[in-house]
Amino acid sequence: MVPLETTFAENDESLVLGREEWRNELLKSLDESRMLLAFQSAVEQRGEGLSILHEEIFLRLLDRDGVIHSAGCFIPVATSLGLIDTLDRYMIEKVFKHIKDHNPITPLAVNLSADFVKKYANIQWLRTQLEQFYRQNDLILWFEVSNTVALHEFGAVSSLSSIIKMFGYRFGIDHFTIPASGVQYLQAIRPDYIKANSAYLQDMMFDRDTGKTQESFNNLIRSLGISIVAINIEDAKEVENLKALGIDRFQGTHIAPLTLLQ
Repeated sequence: MVPLETTFAENDESLVLGREEWRNELLKSLDESRMLLAFQSAVEQRGEGLSILHEEIFLRLLDRDGVIHSAGCFIPVATSLGLIDTLDRYMIEKVFKHIKDHNPITPLAVNLSADFVKKYANIQWLRTQLEQFYRQNDLILWFEVSNTVALHEFGAVSSLSSIIKMFGYRFGIDHFTIPASGVQYLQAIRPDYIKANSAYLQDMMFDRDTGKTQESFNNLIRSLGISIVAINIEDAKEVENLKALGIDRFQGTHIAPLTLLQ
Protein backbone atom coordinates (compact mmCIF):
# COMPACT_ATOMS: atom_id res chain seq x y z
CA MET A 1 0.00 0.00 0.00
CA VAL A 2 1.70 3.15 -1.26
CA PRO A 3 0.83 6.78 -0.39
CA LEU A 4 -0.36 8.52 -3.53
CA GLU A 5 1.48 11.75 -3.01
CA THR A 6 4.87 10.07 -2.68
CA THR A 7 4.57 7.79 -5.68
CA PHE A 8 2.04 9.13 -8.16
CA ALA A 9 1.40 12.50 -9.76
CA GLU A 10 -2.21 13.64 -9.57
CA ASN A 11 -2.17 16.13 -12.43
CA ASP A 12 -5.80 17.03 -13.03
CA GLU A 13 -4.94 19.59 -15.70
CA SER A 14 -3.44 16.96 -18.03
CA LEU A 15 -6.79 15.33 -18.90
CA VAL A 16 -8.76 17.80 -21.03
CA LEU A 17 -11.63 16.04 -22.81
CA GLY A 18 -14.92 16.88 -24.45
CA ARG A 19 -18.19 15.60 -23.03
CA GLU A 20 -18.45 12.45 -25.16
CA GLU A 21 -14.71 11.83 -24.85
CA TRP A 22 -15.20 11.90 -21.09
CA ARG A 23 -18.08 9.44 -21.33
CA ASN A 24 -15.94 7.04 -23.37
CA GLU A 25 -12.96 7.47 -21.04
CA LEU A 26 -14.97 6.79 -17.90
CA LEU A 27 -16.69 3.72 -19.32
CA LYS A 28 -13.42 2.34 -20.69
CA SER A 29 -11.70 2.98 -17.37
CA LEU A 30 -14.26 0.67 -15.76
CA ASP A 31 -13.91 -2.00 -18.44
CA GLU A 32 -10.12 -1.85 -18.24
CA SER A 33 -10.00 -1.63 -14.39
CA ARG A 34 -8.28 1.75 -14.57
CA MET A 35 -10.61 3.16 -11.93
CA LEU A 36 -8.52 2.50 -8.83
CA LEU A 37 -9.41 2.30 -5.16
CA ALA A 38 -7.56 4.41 -2.62
CA PHE A 39 -8.22 4.76 1.10
CA GLN A 40 -7.64 7.02 4.07
CA SER A 41 -7.76 5.76 7.65
CA ALA A 42 -10.08 7.20 10.28
CA VAL A 43 -8.74 6.61 13.80
CA GLU A 44 -9.85 6.61 17.42
CA GLN A 45 -7.88 7.63 20.49
CA ARG A 46 -7.60 4.73 22.90
CA GLY A 47 -5.46 5.33 25.93
CA GLU A 48 -2.13 6.70 24.78
CA GLY A 49 -2.42 5.40 21.23
CA LEU A 50 -4.57 5.49 18.12
CA SER A 51 -6.49 2.56 16.65
CA ILE A 52 -8.02 2.43 13.18
CA LEU A 53 -11.81 2.77 13.03
CA HIS A 54 -12.10 2.17 9.32
CA GLU A 55 -10.48 2.91 6.00
CA GLU A 56 -12.61 5.16 3.81
CA ILE A 57 -12.56 4.24 0.14
CA PHE A 58 -12.03 6.78 -2.65
CA LEU A 59 -11.90 6.41 -6.44
CA ARG A 60 -8.89 7.50 -8.51
CA LEU A 61 -8.70 7.49 -12.30
CA LEU A 62 -5.59 6.07 -13.96
CA ASP A 63 -5.41 7.50 -17.47
CA ARG A 64 -3.73 5.84 -20.43
CA ASP A 65 -0.57 7.85 -19.88
CA GLY A 66 -0.19 6.37 -16.41
CA VAL A 67 -1.25 9.54 -14.54
CA ILE A 68 -3.56 9.19 -11.54
CA HIS A 69 -6.33 11.79 -11.23
CA SER A 70 -8.19 12.76 -8.08
CA ALA A 71 -11.97 12.55 -7.74
CA GLY A 72 -12.32 16.29 -8.27
CA CYS A 73 -11.19 15.78 -11.86
CA PHE A 74 -13.82 13.26 -12.92
CA ILE A 75 -16.65 13.00 -10.36
CA PRO A 76 -18.37 16.27 -11.44
CA VAL A 77 -18.19 15.11 -15.07
CA ALA A 78 -19.49 11.65 -14.18
CA THR A 79 -22.37 13.27 -12.29
CA SER A 80 -23.31 15.50 -15.23
CA LEU A 81 -23.20 12.49 -17.56
CA GLY A 82 -25.44 10.43 -15.28
CA LEU A 83 -22.68 7.91 -14.60
CA ILE A 84 -21.99 8.55 -10.93
CA ASP A 85 -24.14 5.68 -9.62
CA THR A 86 -22.42 3.42 -12.15
CA LEU A 87 -19.14 4.38 -10.50
CA ASP A 88 -20.67 3.67 -7.09
CA ARG A 89 -21.67 0.16 -8.16
CA TYR A 90 -18.19 -0.42 -9.55
CA MET A 91 -16.64 0.78 -6.29
CA ILE A 92 -18.84 -1.50 -4.18
CA GLU A 93 -18.10 -4.53 -6.37
CA LYS A 94 -14.38 -3.71 -6.28
CA VAL A 95 -14.46 -3.42 -2.47
CA PHE A 96 -16.18 -6.81 -2.15
CA LYS A 97 -13.62 -8.37 -4.48
CA HIS A 98 -10.76 -6.85 -2.47
CA ILE A 99 -12.21 -8.30 0.73
CA LYS A 100 -12.64 -11.71 -0.88
CA ASP A 101 -9.09 -11.72 -2.28
CA HIS A 102 -7.25 -10.23 0.72
CA ASN A 103 -9.45 -10.94 3.77
CA PRO A 104 -8.65 -7.64 5.55
CA ILE A 105 -9.40 -7.19 9.24
CA THR A 106 -9.93 -3.42 9.13
CA PRO A 107 -13.46 -2.26 8.22
CA LEU A 108 -13.84 -0.41 4.93
CA ALA A 109 -16.15 2.59 4.49
CA VAL A 110 -17.92 3.52 1.24
CA ASN A 111 -19.45 6.94 0.56
CA LEU A 112 -22.55 6.75 -1.65
CA SER A 113 -23.68 9.50 -4.03
CA ALA A 114 -27.08 11.17 -4.23
CA ASP A 115 -27.73 9.57 -7.63
CA PHE A 116 -27.10 6.13 -6.17
CA VAL A 117 -29.26 6.65 -3.09
CA LYS A 118 -32.29 8.17 -4.79
CA LYS A 119 -32.77 5.28 -7.24
CA TYR A 120 -34.79 2.43 -5.72
CA ALA A 121 -33.13 -0.08 -8.06
CA ASN A 122 -29.71 0.81 -6.63
CA ILE A 123 -30.86 0.30 -3.04
CA GLN A 124 -32.33 -3.09 -3.93
CA TRP A 125 -29.16 -4.03 -5.81
CA LEU A 126 -27.08 -3.07 -2.78
CA ARG A 127 -29.30 -5.11 -0.47
CA THR A 128 -28.78 -8.17 -2.68
CA GLN A 129 -25.03 -7.59 -2.70
CA LEU A 130 -24.99 -7.24 1.10
CA GLU A 131 -27.01 -10.40 1.60
CA GLN A 132 -24.47 -12.37 -0.43
CA PHE A 133 -21.53 -10.69 1.31
CA TYR A 134 -23.01 -11.19 4.78
CA ARG A 135 -23.25 -14.95 4.27
CA GLN A 136 -19.60 -15.19 3.21
CA ASN A 137 -17.72 -12.66 5.35
CA ASP A 138 -17.90 -11.31 8.90
CA LEU A 139 -16.02 -8.05 8.20
CA ILE A 140 -17.95 -4.99 9.36
CA LEU A 141 -18.71 -2.52 6.56
CA TRP A 142 -19.38 1.20 6.96
CA PHE A 143 -21.51 3.23 4.54
CA GLU A 144 -21.82 7.01 4.38
CA VAL A 145 -23.79 9.70 2.60
CA SER A 146 -23.21 13.43 2.71
CA ASN A 147 -25.32 15.62 4.95
CA THR A 148 -26.82 17.25 1.85
CA VAL A 149 -27.98 13.85 0.56
CA ALA A 150 -29.45 12.98 3.96
CA LEU A 151 -31.51 16.18 3.91
CA HIS A 152 -32.63 16.11 0.26
CA GLU A 153 -33.20 12.34 -0.02
CA PHE A 154 -34.49 11.81 3.49
CA GLY A 155 -36.82 8.87 2.76
CA ALA A 156 -34.29 6.97 0.68
CA VAL A 157 -31.52 7.57 3.23
CA SER A 158 -33.75 6.40 6.10
CA SER A 159 -34.46 3.19 4.18
CA LEU A 160 -30.79 2.75 3.33
CA SER A 161 -29.77 3.23 6.96
CA SER A 162 -32.26 0.57 8.08
CA ILE A 163 -30.94 -1.92 5.52
CA ILE A 164 -27.30 -1.28 6.45
CA LYS A 165 -28.03 -1.71 10.16
CA MET A 166 -30.08 -4.84 9.55
CA PHE A 167 -26.84 -6.58 8.61
CA GLY A 168 -25.05 -5.20 11.66
CA TYR A 169 -23.03 -2.69 9.64
CA ARG A 170 -22.42 1.01 10.36
CA PHE A 171 -24.09 3.99 8.74
CA GLY A 172 -22.80 7.55 8.85
CA ILE A 173 -23.35 11.09 7.60
CA ASP A 174 -20.37 12.87 6.08
CA HIS A 175 -19.64 16.63 6.05
CA PHE A 176 -22.24 17.22 8.74
CA THR A 177 -23.45 20.69 9.69
CA ILE A 178 -26.59 21.53 11.65
CA PRO A 179 -29.24 22.76 9.18
CA ALA A 180 -31.55 25.67 9.96
CA SER A 181 -34.42 23.20 10.34
CA GLY A 182 -32.64 21.44 13.22
CA VAL A 183 -31.49 17.86 13.72
CA GLN A 184 -34.83 16.06 13.87
CA TYR A 185 -33.92 14.15 10.70
CA LEU A 186 -31.13 12.42 12.62
CA GLN A 187 -33.69 10.85 14.93
CA ALA A 188 -35.28 9.07 11.97
CA ILE A 189 -32.09 8.15 10.12
CA ARG A 190 -30.24 7.19 13.31
CA PRO A 191 -26.70 7.25 11.95
CA ASP A 192 -24.04 5.52 14.01
CA TYR A 193 -21.68 8.44 13.45
CA ILE A 194 -21.28 11.81 11.80
CA LYS A 195 -18.18 13.24 10.20
CA ALA A 196 -17.74 16.99 10.52
CA ASN A 197 -15.00 19.40 9.49
CA SER A 198 -12.48 20.04 12.24
CA ALA A 199 -12.86 23.83 12.00
CA TYR A 200 -16.67 23.56 12.16
CA LEU A 201 -16.53 21.42 15.27
CA GLN A 202 -14.19 23.82 17.00
CA ASP A 203 -16.44 26.76 16.13
CA MET A 204 -19.53 24.92 17.38
CA MET A 205 -17.99 23.67 20.60
CA PHE A 206 -15.74 26.52 21.74
CA ASP A 207 -16.90 29.97 22.81
CA ARG A 208 -14.18 32.35 21.67
CA ASP A 209 -15.63 35.19 23.75
CA THR A 210 -15.48 33.33 27.07
CA GLY A 211 -12.74 30.83 26.23
CA LYS A 212 -14.96 28.04 27.55
CA THR A 213 -16.15 24.78 26.05
CA GLN A 214 -19.74 24.66 24.84
CA GLU A 215 -21.06 21.17 25.52
CA SER A 216 -24.47 21.60 23.88
CA PHE A 217 -23.45 20.35 20.42
CA ASN A 218 -21.53 17.37 21.76
CA ASN A 219 -24.31 16.47 24.20
CA LEU A 220 -27.01 16.84 21.53
CA ILE A 221 -25.32 14.47 19.10
CA ARG A 222 -24.30 11.92 21.70
CA SER A 223 -27.76 11.92 23.28
CA LEU A 224 -28.87 10.32 20.01
CA GLY A 225 -26.23 7.62 20.35
CA ILE A 226 -24.14 9.13 17.56
CA SER A 227 -20.35 9.37 17.67
CA ILE A 228 -18.42 12.26 16.12
CA VAL A 229 -15.47 11.95 13.73
CA ALA A 230 -13.49 15.13 13.05
CA ILE A 231 -12.28 15.27 9.44
CA ASN A 232 -9.92 17.43 7.36
CA ILE A 233 -7.34 17.50 10.15
CA GLU A 234 -4.10 19.01 8.88
CA ASP A 235 -1.91 19.47 11.96
CA ALA A 236 -1.28 18.22 15.50
CA LYS A 237 -2.70 21.34 17.16
CA GLU A 238 -6.12 20.61 15.72
CA VAL A 239 -6.01 17.14 17.31
CA GLU A 240 -5.13 18.59 20.72
CA ASN A 241 -7.88 21.22 20.46
CA LEU A 242 -10.43 18.59 19.55
CA LYS A 243 -9.36 16.27 22.35
CA ALA A 244 -9.92 19.13 24.79
CA LEU A 245 -13.46 19.39 23.41
CA GLY A 246 -14.14 15.70 23.98
CA ILE A 247 -13.58 14.54 20.39
CA ASP A 248 -11.51 11.37 20.08
CA ARG A 249 -12.07 10.22 16.49
CA PHE A 250 -10.10 11.76 13.65
CA GLN A 251 -9.46 11.68 9.90
CA GLY A 252 -7.30 13.87 7.67
CA THR A 253 -3.92 14.25 6.02
CA HIS A 254 -2.21 14.79 9.38
CA ILE A 255 -3.65 11.49 10.61
CA ALA A 256 -3.02 9.35 7.52
CA PRO A 257 -2.22 9.97 3.84
CA LEU A 258 -4.38 8.81 0.97
CA THR A 259 -3.04 5.43 -0.09
CA LEU A 260 -3.71 3.10 -3.00
CA LEU A 261 -5.55 -0.07 -2.02
CA GLN A 262 -3.59 -2.98 -3.41
